[in-house]
Amino acid sequence: MGGGCPAVPALLRTFVARQTVQWHAEMREWQSAVLQCPVAMLNQKQERCTALRVRMAVAVVTSLLALFVFVDSLVEHDGIPYYFIWLTNWTGMLSAAYAILAAYAAYAGFYHGELNGLLPAPSSFPPPPSSSSDVPRYVHALWFTKASAPVAQCLITLMFWVLLYDGGGVRVSGVTAHGIIAAVLIIDHTLLNRITVSNLYDFCNLYVFGVTYVIFNVVYTLIPDLTDHDGNTYAYEILDWSGSPARAGVVFVATMAVIMPLCWAVVLGLTTLRDRTLFPLHPPPPPSPPPLLQHDQLTEAEANSAV
Repeated sequence: MGGGCPAVPALLRTFVARQTVQWHAEMREWQSAVLQCPVAMLNQKQERCTALRVRMAVAVVTSLLALFVFVDSLVEHDGIPYYFIWLTNWTGMLSAAYAILAAYAAYAGFYHGELNGLLPAPSSFPPPPSSSSDVPRYVHALWFTKASAPVAQCLITLMFWVLLYDGGGVRVSGVTAHGIIAAVLIIDHTLLNRITVSNLYDFCNLYVFGVTYVIFNVVYTLIPDLTDHDGNTYAYEILDWSGSPARAGVVFVATMAVIMPLCWAVVLGLTTLRDRTLFPLHPPPPPSPPPLLQHDQLTEAEANSAV
């Protein structure tokens, strides 16, 4: 009775285990991801130099755009930091963090690391990390933002122009926050690095970011006498948890179940097209599983799960 049911959890555990192996393996190959520039398929040394300059340029541009939106918000609202109540600006800060982390990783990888064995490293360089626990902390932080930033940018841009825009005038900072920064990150992921967004953990990180903001939004809306610059008791009218909780719930479910996966699929499709188009003759070196999840251990875990 119910003999087929246990197979589903076993398959799920196997899938998660394999995604975990892939996640750790990709993280250990971080230097290749940030120091390969698809539009600069030159010799390896020149490509690394170009990739480093590109990472620095993207960091400067993204940070300046996010800073411009922040300063404009303070000017518009007489110095009161309403900037921090909107998802748009959370995403802007996340995008700046991604760009800065990627630039720092490129700098560290260029001057202190080895590019996956493709280039000989001086004997003074440390060997490639044997497990994700040996990966620098800033790379762990980069791996959290690498999918969250571009997908969240697509999300806020789509929702602003489809759901929130009323046809009136838009400030330059509004266009910057709901389009220009998104374009910079999409170009970055499509043409300027080899970062992937296909892992289960990439997908889950989107929801960590999104749910964190929603929790903040609910708390902000329900705190008595807390208003925005126009006297509203909510950050977004479509997320008015005190006045229209049913509508807010529908928007939340639709965003998490439909819009966010759609935006992730768009970014995933672009990065997949990038790899198939620009790297057909330069496949990445096959990653090896970290010691904590070797093939034999994984096979044994699958066998035990199936019992």
